[in-house]
Amino acid sequence: DESEWYGPFNALLNHVFPMDEDYVLVPQYKGQEHLKSVDFTTIFVVRRAKHPVLFVKINATGHIHKASQRAAADQQMQDQYFNLFN
Repeated sequence: DESEWYGPFNALLNHVFPMDEDYVLVPQYKGQEHLKSVDFTTIFVVRRAKHPVLFVKINATGHIHKASQRAAADQQMQDQYFNLFN
């Protein structure tokens, strides 16, 4: 379950991108519309002067074992990048 990583990532990103240097960490929650159960994805977006500088999507570790799953994750991150700037 990827939710166990939300706290550590939140702490790490707030440490590396401190608010006193005008960075803002903005967790974004998105429901999975194609699923019948309630399933949410959390994407951490770091912004400076209202511009995104980094975004992180956390998945369970089972997603890294197959090349096809890594390729699908890469495509999702590219799609997220374009959504941030459009």
